[in-house]
Amino acid sequence: MVLAAWAIFALLPGGAAASQPTPRLIASTTEATAGYFKLSWRPEKPQDEDFVLQKSATPDFQDAHTIYNGPDTARFISGLKNGDYYFRIQAVAKNSPPSAWSKPVHIEVNHHSLERAFAFFGVGGTVFFATLGTILIGTRRSAREQDEGS
Repeated sequence: MVLAAWAIFALLPGGAAASQPTPRLIASTTEATAGYFKLSWRPEKPQDEDFVLQKSATPDFQDAHTIYNGPDTARFISGLKNGDYYFRIQAVAKNSPPSAWSKPVHIEVNHHSLERAFAFFGVGGTVFFATLGTILIGTRRSAREQDEGS
Protein backbone atom coordinates (compact mmCIF):
# COMPACT_ATOMS: atom_id res chain seq x y z
CA MET A 1 0.00 0.00 0.00
CA VAL A 2 2.83 2.42 0.86
CA LEU A 3 4.60 1.55 -2.41
CA ALA A 4 1.45 2.33 -4.44
CA ALA A 5 1.03 5.69 -2.67
CA TRP A 6 4.68 6.57 -3.39
CA ALA A 7 4.25 5.63 -7.06
CA ILE A 8 1.20 7.89 -7.37
CA PHE A 9 3.03 10.73 -5.60
CA ALA A 10 6.04 10.27 -7.90
CA LEU A 11 3.87 10.72 -10.97
CA LEU A 12 2.45 14.04 -9.78
CA PRO A 13 4.16 17.23 -11.02
CA GLY A 14 6.89 18.14 -8.57
CA GLY A 15 6.75 14.66 -7.02
CA ALA A 16 9.87 13.11 -5.55
CA ALA A 17 10.62 11.12 -8.69
CA ALA A 18 10.07 13.93 -11.19
CA SER A 19 13.08 13.95 -13.46
CA GLN A 20 15.32 16.94 -13.98
CA PRO A 21 14.58 19.29 -16.89
CA THR A 22 16.80 18.54 -19.88
CA PRO A 23 19.66 21.05 -20.18
CA ARG A 24 20.44 22.70 -23.51
CA LEU A 25 23.94 22.05 -24.91
CA ILE A 26 25.59 24.87 -26.89
CA ALA A 27 28.86 24.70 -28.88
CA SER A 28 31.05 27.70 -29.71
CA THR A 29 31.57 26.31 -33.22
CA THR A 30 30.58 23.42 -35.46
CA GLU A 31 34.05 23.12 -37.00
CA ALA A 32 37.08 23.40 -34.75
CA THR A 33 40.27 24.38 -36.59
CA ALA A 34 42.08 26.13 -33.73
CA GLY A 35 42.53 22.99 -31.63
CA TYR A 36 39.90 23.83 -29.02
CA PHE A 37 36.26 24.79 -28.61
CA LYS A 38 33.84 25.54 -25.81
CA LEU A 39 30.75 23.58 -24.81
CA SER A 40 28.31 25.23 -22.45
CA TRP A 41 24.93 24.20 -21.14
CA ARG A 42 22.00 25.89 -19.58
CA PRO A 43 19.67 24.11 -17.25
CA GLU A 44 16.02 24.90 -17.91
CA LYS A 45 15.51 25.61 -14.21
CA PRO A 46 18.79 26.22 -12.35
CA GLN A 47 18.94 23.99 -9.29
CA ASP A 48 21.54 22.36 -7.11
CA GLU A 49 22.57 19.75 -9.67
CA ASP A 50 25.50 18.14 -11.38
CA PHE A 51 25.91 17.52 -15.08
CA VAL A 52 27.23 14.55 -17.00
CA LEU A 53 28.91 15.38 -20.33
CA GLN A 54 29.54 12.55 -22.78
CA LYS A 55 31.58 12.34 -25.97
CA SER A 56 31.18 9.85 -28.81
CA ALA A 57 32.62 9.26 -32.27
CA THR A 58 29.22 8.07 -33.50
CA PRO A 59 25.86 9.88 -33.49
CA ASP A 60 24.13 6.93 -31.79
CA PHE A 61 26.49 7.19 -28.77
CA GLN A 62 27.26 3.46 -28.83
CA ASP A 63 30.86 4.23 -27.83
CA ALA A 64 30.03 7.14 -25.48
CA HIS A 65 32.16 7.86 -22.49
CA THR A 66 31.86 10.49 -19.78
CA ILE A 67 34.36 13.32 -20.05
CA TYR A 68 32.95 15.53 -17.29
CA ASN A 69 30.78 15.04 -14.23
CA GLY A 70 30.22 18.02 -11.93
CA PRO A 71 28.44 21.33 -11.26
CA ASP A 72 30.12 23.53 -13.91
CA THR A 73 28.08 24.84 -16.84
CA ALA A 74 30.85 25.04 -19.44
CA ARG A 75 33.89 23.13 -20.59
CA PHE A 76 36.74 23.84 -23.02
CA ILE A 77 37.59 20.79 -25.11
CA SER A 78 41.02 20.38 -26.70
CA GLY A 79 43.47 17.71 -27.73
CA LEU A 80 41.15 15.92 -30.15
CA LYS A 81 42.40 14.44 -33.41
CA ASN A 82 40.81 15.33 -36.73
CA GLY A 83 37.38 13.77 -37.07
CA ASP A 84 33.73 13.98 -36.10
CA TYR A 85 32.67 14.08 -32.46
CA TYR A 86 29.26 14.12 -30.80
CA PHE A 87 28.48 15.49 -27.34
CA ARG A 88 25.46 15.36 -25.05
CA ILE A 89 24.66 16.50 -21.52
CA GLN A 90 22.40 15.27 -18.74
CA ALA A 91 21.37 16.92 -15.45
CA VAL A 92 21.62 14.82 -12.30
CA ALA A 93 20.33 15.94 -8.89
CA LYS A 94 19.88 14.30 -5.54
CA ASN A 95 16.50 12.75 -4.82
CA SER A 96 15.29 12.75 -8.42
CA PRO A 97 15.98 10.75 -11.57
CA PRO A 98 18.40 12.24 -14.11
CA SER A 99 17.10 14.33 -16.98
CA ALA A 100 16.83 13.05 -20.50
CA TRP A 101 19.95 13.48 -22.60
CA SER A 102 20.18 16.78 -24.44
CA LYS A 103 19.99 17.05 -28.19
CA PRO A 104 23.46 15.96 -29.42
CA VAL A 105 25.92 18.54 -30.70
CA HIS A 106 28.15 17.59 -33.64
CA ILE A 107 31.66 19.08 -33.90
CA GLU A 108 34.04 18.46 -36.77
CA VAL A 109 37.68 18.81 -35.72
CA ASN A 110 39.80 19.81 -38.71
CA HIS A 111 43.19 21.20 -37.68
CA HIS A 112 45.17 23.56 -39.88
CA SER A 113 47.59 21.73 -42.16
CA LEU A 114 51.27 21.51 -41.22
CA GLU A 115 52.15 23.63 -44.28
CA ARG A 116 49.82 26.39 -43.10
CA ALA A 117 51.29 26.26 -39.59
CA PHE A 118 54.83 26.61 -40.98
CA ALA A 119 53.65 29.52 -43.15
CA PHE A 120 52.33 31.26 -40.01
CA PHE A 121 55.66 30.63 -38.24
CA GLY A 122 57.54 32.00 -41.27
CA VAL A 123 55.50 35.19 -41.41
CA GLY A 124 55.87 35.65 -37.65
CA GLY A 125 59.64 35.11 -37.86
CA THR A 126 59.95 37.61 -40.72
CA VAL A 127 58.03 40.26 -38.79
CA PHE A 128 60.12 39.58 -35.66
CA PHE A 129 63.48 39.93 -37.42
CA ALA A 130 62.34 43.00 -39.40
CA THR A 131 61.28 44.67 -36.14
CA LEU A 132 64.55 43.69 -34.44
CA GLY A 133 66.57 45.06 -37.37
CA THR A 134 64.66 48.34 -37.33
CA ILE A 135 65.30 48.76 -33.60
CA LEU A 136 69.03 47.99 -33.92
CA ILE A 137 69.51 50.33 -36.91
CA GLY A 138 67.58 53.11 -35.16
CA THR A 139 69.63 52.66 -31.97
CA ARG A 140 72.94 52.90 -33.89
CA ARG A 141 71.83 55.98 -35.82
CA SER A 142 70.66 57.66 -32.64
CA ALA A 143 73.95 56.89 -30.87
CA ARG A 144 75.96 58.18 -33.88
CA GLU A 145 73.94 61.42 -34.00
CA GLN A 146 74.52 62.01 -30.28
CA ASP A 147 78.28 61.44 -30.70
CA GLU A 148 78.45 63.90 -33.64
CA GLY A 149 76.42 66.50 -31.71
CA SER A 150 78.76 66.45 -28.69
